[in-house]
Amino acid sequence: MPFILCALICCCLPCIISLMGFREDLDENRGATSDAINALGTYRFRSKKPRNGEANEGGGGVFAPGTDKERAVSAEDAVCCICLARYVDNDDLRLLPCGHFFHKDCVDKWLKINALCPLCKAEIDVVPRTAPPAIGFGRRDSHRRVGNDIESQRLP
Repeated sequence: MPFILCALICCCLPCIISLMGFREDLDENRGATSDAINALGTYRFRSKKPRNGEANEGGGGVFAPGTDKERAVSAEDAVCCICLARYVDNDDLRLLPCGHFFHKDCVDKWLKINALCPLCKAEIDVVPRTAPPAIGFGRRDSHRRVGNDIESQRLP
């Protein structure tokens, strides 16, 4: 009898504990809706023009040329971290609220499965948060886009 009781405790107790206490929230990793995905900005990538006959293979470029979102992209950051392909001239890129950008087709497939940025895991909010944080919650972190890296800075 003690053997059966001991075996029952050793085998069944961990299963019961995991079922009761460590259930994942099923809504936590749901994908974004098509409307939410389409509300995100889409921009073009322009390759840098080679200088004096230099080849531009694997070079950087400009994200969203001619818009307020325009920024230079180094050769190191001119890669989609989902498919690992380099951005080429006139690629359509999707800009996420966290400031990261990816091939439009790649990130759209990702967001249908999981509504988080594939790089920093920030939630994809289509409604901009313009209200200041409530008093007593301290300072907010702001993330500024630098290539495919995030540089954090504190807001006053």
